[in-house]
Amino acid sequence: MNSSVSVRDEVYSAIVVEYKGATGADPSGAPGENAKDVEKYIKEKITGAYSDGAASLAQAALLTPEQAALVEKARWSKMAAQTSQSAAFMRSLANRMSDAIAQSGGASTAQESMIINNIRRADVLLAEANGYISDALDSGASAKAIRAVSQNLGAAAALYGLAMGGINDGLQGVGEGGANIIGGWAAGAVAEFYIAPLITSYMVGMGVSATAAGIASGAAVIAAGFVGGLIGQALYESGVTETIGLNKLIQVAMDNGLGAFIQGLGEFGGWLGIELYDLLHPSENGVANNVNENFRNAANFVPRRDPLTLDLDGDGIETVSASNGVLFDHDGDGVKSGSGWVAADDGLLVMDRNGNGTIDGGGELFGADTILADGRKAGSGFEALRDLDENGDGIFSKTDAHFNDVRIWRDLNQDGISQAGELFRLSELGIASITLKPTTTADLDLGNGNVVDNRGTYTRLDGTTGLAGDLQLAVNNFFRDFSGSLDPVMVTDEVAQLPNLKGSGAVRDLEEAASLSQDLLADVQALTPGTSREAMRAALDTMLADWAGTSTMKSSEDILETSSSTKRTVYYHGAVPASVTAQGAAAVEAWDKQQHAQLASIIAILEKFNGSSLISYQNDQVSTGGNTYSWKNVTRADGSVEQVMNVVLQPEQISALLSAYANLKESVYAGLVTQTRLHDYVDSLAMRVADGKLQFDISGLAAMLESKAQSNLGEGLQDALDLYKYAGSFLAEAGWDGPALLNDWIESASTTSAGIEAIAFAGIKTVSGSFTGMSADDLVWGESVNDIIHGGGGNDLIGGGAGSDTLYGDAGNDRLFGGSGDDSLFGGDGSDILFGGAGNDTLSGGTGTDRLEGGAGDDVLSVSGDAQNSVLAGGTGNDTLSGSYNSDTYLFNQGDGRDTVVETSYNSGAVDKVVFGEGILASTVQVFREGLDVVLSIGDGADSVRLKNWLTSGGAENGSVSIEQFVFADGTIWTPATLKTKGLTTLGTSGDDKLTGWNGNDILFGGAGNDTLSGGTGTDRLEGGAGDDVLSVSGDAQNSVLAGGTGNDTLSGSYNSDTYLFNQGDGRDTVLETSTYSGAKDRIVFDKDLAVDDTFFSRSGDDLSIAIRGSDDQLTVSGWFASSSSQVEYLQFKDKTVASSEVAALIAAMATTSSSSAPLVSSNSQEAKLLVASSIV
Repeated sequence: MNSSVSVRDEVYSAIVVEYKGATGADPSGAPGENAKDVEKYIKEKITGAYSDGAASLAQAALLTPEQAALVEKARWSKMAAQTSQSAAFMRSLANRMSDAIAQSGGASTAQESMIINNIRRADVLLAEANGYISDALDSGASAKAIRAVSQNLGAAAALYGLAMGGINDGLQGVGEGGANIIGGWAAGAVAEFYIAPLITSYMVGMGVSATAAGIASGAAVIAAGFVGGLIGQALYESGVTETIGLNKLIQVAMDNGLGAFIQGLGEFGGWLGIELYDLLHPSENGVANNVNENFRNAANFVPRRDPLTLDLDGDGIETVSASNGVLFDHDGDGVKSGSGWVAADDGLLVMDRNGNGTIDGGGELFGADTILADGRKAGSGFEALRDLDENGDGIFSKTDAHFNDVRIWRDLNQDGISQAGELFRLSELGIASITLKPTTTADLDLGNGNVVDNRGTYTRLDGTTGLAGDLQLAVNNFFRDFSGSLDPVMVTDEVAQLPNLKGSGAVRDLEEAASLSQDLLADVQALTPGTSREAMRAALDTMLADWAGTSTMKSSEDILETSSSTKRTVYYHGAVPASVTAQGAAAVEAWDKQQHAQLASIIAILEKFNGSSLISYQNDQVSTGGNTYSWKNVTRADGSVEQVMNVVLQPEQISALLSAYANLKESVYAGLVTQTRLHDYVDSLAMRVADGKLQFDISGLAAMLESKAQSNLGEGLQDALDLYKYAGSFLAEAGWDGPALLNDWIESASTTSAGIEAIAFAGIKTVSGSFTGMSADDLVWGESVNDIIHGGGGNDLIGGGAGSDTLYGDAGNDRLFGGSGDDSLFGGDGSDILFGGAGNDTLSGGTGTDRLEGGAGDDVLSVSGDAQNSVLAGGTGNDTLSGSYNSDTYLFNQGDGRDTVVETSYNSGAVDKVVFGEGILASTVQVFREGLDVVLSIGDGADSVRLKNWLTSGGAENGSVSIEQFVFADGTIWTPATLKTKGLTTLGTSGDDKLTGWNGNDILFGGAGNDTLSGGTGTDRLEGGAGDDVLSVSGDAQNSVLAGGTGNDTLSGSYNSDTYLFNQGDGRDTVLETSTYSGAKDRIVFDKDLAVDDTFFSRSGDDLSIAIRGSDDQLTVSGWFASSSSQVEYLQFKDKTVASSEVAALIAAMATTSSSSAPLVSSNSQEAKLLVASSIV
C-alpha cells in the first residue's frame, strides 16, 4: 500500500526519537530503520495488557476464592503497570510531535492533527482503563470493569494503529499490521485456550447444564476468536483500501466530513467482539462488528449531536469516538446509541429538568435536543443556554435564576451514565459566568468524528477565561441499547423458548423482534435440530429481511421514494458497462433495475442493522462515494412523469456492501448453528466424575455423528465440519478430535464412488498430487499419495490425508491437518491453525497469530519472528518448538515426552509462557542445567521441557531466550526469578567433571571421579561425591553449602556465610575460608553421630586439624591461626557447638589428655581423616 499523504520530516523524526527514548535505544540513526521497531513496541504494550488481563479473569473463575483473589489482583496490577507505561509513551509522543510542528513553523495539517488527536485519545483511553483496573483491584473484576477495560484497550490499540497508518511510507507497516487486529486475535487466542474450558467447568460447577455450558464455551471461542479476530480486517482487505490506499481514503473521508466513519472502523474490537462479559451469555451473541465496518466503508453520512461543553483543564476540549462504548439517549426516545463523548477532564453543561437526579437524555444537555420556552428545539448549545438568560445581558451568571440549577457533568468513568459525584455546580469549579454569543463559528475538527461547531468563552471567579464549545458529537447507531425504550417489547413465552441473538443498529435483539413479527418467529422456529447446512443458510436471507423488517427505521430507498408527492424511483447500481450502454437506453434501464434488485434489499437490511443510512440526503440531493446525485424527470410511454435518481455506487462500495452482508449472514449463522441445527450434538455431551474430577463424556456426540455418517455420509461430514468450525475448540477441550475424525472419514470414503459423492456433497474437494486453491475459502483434502496443496487466498481448511504431504495455507486464516505420514505444513500469512497428526511432522506457522499442534511423533514446530501471541503444542513425542520475537505460549501435557523450546524474544514487552496441563504440578518438577540449557524434568523424568540456551556462556540468564512465565495446572506461576531462587541442578558423570554454576542459585552434584565444582554467585549447594574433588563458590555468593563427599577434597568458601558438611568416612578434606565481610558466620557441620570427644583438635603450623578418633578421617581448616578471616565461626557437633574463640582452649585441653584418650588409627593423629556429611543440611 502506498502512502499518498506525507508528514513533515520533523514529525517523523519526533516519533522515532520518542520511541528510542522510551526504550533506551540510541537516538542516532536513520528513522526509517526503526519503523518496524516502533510498530512492535506499541502493539506489544497494548496487546500484552489485553491478553494478560483476559487470561487472569478466566483463570480466576476456577480457583478457590482466596486463590482467585490473589491471582486476579496480581494480574490486574501487572496490567495497570503495562497500561500506564503505554499511556505515558503515547502522551509524550503526541507532545513531541506537536512541538516538532511548532518548531518547524505553520499550523498542523488535517492529517497531522488527526494523527496527534488519535494518539492523545489513545492516551486518554488507557488512562481511563487504569481507572477501571483500580476499581477491579479494590472490589474485584465486575462485569462492568471487564467490559470497560476491554473497550478502552481495544479502542486505544485501534487509534494508535490508525494514527500510525497515516504517517508516511516508512511507518506504513503499522497501519497494515493494525494494532486493533492484533488485539482482536490476542483475545481470540485467550478465549480459545483459556476461556472456553474454564467457562464450561465454571458454569457446570454453578449448576448450569452441560448443554448450556458447552454452548457458552463454544460461543466464547466464536465471539472472541472468529468475530474478534476478524474485527478491523475489513479496513485493510476491502477493495477500497486495496485500490486507493489507506491514507488517501482517510484524507478523502475527512474532506467530505466522513472522519467518524473511517476513524471508527478499527475501534470495534474493544467494544463487542472482545467483550468478555458477553462471552458468558452465548444466547445474546449477535451481529459481528465487521458488518458495521464494511457498511461504513460504503457510507458517507455522519449524524451528530451538539451539546455545550467547557474546557476545564485548559488544554482544549477532548473527545472520544462514537464507537468507544458510550451509549446515550440524545433524542429522548429511550433508546441509547453509540455517541461521541467528552473526555473525563472536560465537562458537559447539563440541567436535571425532570428532577430525577440523573442526566438521562439529550433534552437535559444544552444542544439541539433542548426544548426552548417557546416549544421549539434549540439550534445550538449556545441558543439553548441563552433561553435561561432572564435579564437578557448576554451572559449566563448568578444573576440568572437558574444559575444554581445548571451543572457541569464530568463523566469520570466514561460510561455515559451520570453519577452524583460527577455533577458539579458551576461555582464548585470556579466558574463565574458563560458568554452566550460565540466568538467564532469556524469548525474545529477534534478527531474521532467530533467537531467544535461554535466557540465562545466562560469566565472563572479569578477573572481568567476558558473555552466553551458547541460540539457536534458523532453518533454511531450500530451500538445501541433498547432497554429504556419508550416503546418496550414484551418477549412472549413462545419466543422465550427459542435462541436469542443480539441485534444492532435500529434492529432489536432477536427475541424482541420475533415477539413483534409472526413471520420472523416462524423463521426461527423452522431452524430445528437436524436442519441441513444448505437449508439453514438458504433460510437466512428471508430471516434477515424479516428481522430488519421489525425495525421502525426507514431505509434510504423508502425515504427517497416517499420524499415528494410526485412518483419517485431510485436505482442503486454500479457503473454501467460500455457493452450495455452501446445497446441503448432500454438496455441500460434494464441493467439498472437488475443491479438494483440485487443491491436494494441488501442495502436496506444493512442500513437497519447499522442504524444509519448509506447516503446523505440534503436539499433534494444524494451524496455518497464523493459524488452527488439529483432527481431527473422521465416521461413514460403513457405520458406520466416520474422522477428517477440513479445512485451510482463505486466498485469499492459494492464490494464493501456485499462483504458486510456476507459477514452479517455468517455472524447470524455462527450464533445460531449450535443452538439450532447442531443442538442435539451439543446436548449429547454428558458430565462424569473420574478420579475425583469433573470431565466431559463425548461418547454420545461421537455415536450421533457416526449414526449420521452411516445414514448419510455427506450430511455427517457437513455436521462434523460445522462442529469443528463453530465449536471445535470447546469440543477439543472436551476430548473430541475433529480433524482426526474428518481425516478418517474422508480417507475411508475416498475409496468408493458413493463416498466420493458424499465428500463432494459436503463441499470438500479431494485431490491427488498437486493442487492450488483460489481466493475463496477452500475445503480440500488430499488422498493417499504424497500431496502438495496450496490454499491460495481465503480462509482454507486443508487435510493431507495419508502419505507424507506438503500443505501451504498461503494468505488468509487457514486450518491445516497433516493426517498420517511425515507431513510439512506451512501456514503462511494470516492467523493459522496447524495440526500435524501422526508422524514426524514439520509445522511452520508463518506470520500472524498461529496455533500449532504437532500430534504424535517427533515434530518440529516454528512460527515467524514477526508472529504475535502464537500457541505451540508439540503433542506426544520428542518435539522442538521455536517461537517468535514476540509473545508465545508453549503447551505441555503429561505424556508429551521430551520437548525442546527454542525462544527468541528480542522485542521488549514480550511475555512468553510454558503452560503445563492437568496433573503437572510445580511440586513434581525438578530444574536441571545441561550446558547452557535448562531442563524442567517432570515426575520420573520421562517427560521434560528443555529451554534451549537459557544461559549465556558467562553464566547469566539469556534475556532474549527467556520464558517469562511457567503456568501450572493448580494456578502456580513460576518466573525466571523463581528458577533463580530454586536453583539449577547440574549432574556430573562418573568421570572427572568440571561443573560451573550461573549467576543464580546452583545445585551441583559431581558424582564419581575427581571433579571441579564452581558455584558462582547466588546461594549454592555443591556436593562432590566420590573422588578427590575441588569445590568453590564466588566471593559474593551467599549462604552456600559445600559437601566434599568421599575422597580428599578441597572446599573454598565465599566472603559471606558458608556451611561445610563433613561426615564419617569422607576422607581428608581441606577448608579454605576467606570471610572478609563483617557479619559473616561460617559453620562446619559434623556427622550427626559425632560428639566433640569423638574428635581430636590440634595445630599444624597455621592450620587447624580436626581428626576423628578411631578412623583416618581428618578435616583441615587452612590458615586458621594466620588470620581471623580464615576461621570458621562455629563447629557443630552432636552434643554441642564450638565457637572459634573456644578452639585454642580445646586444643590445649586435648593435648594434656591425649595420653589417656582413645588411640587414633594412625600413629600420627594429625593425619586422621574426616568425611563431609552425606545428609542434606
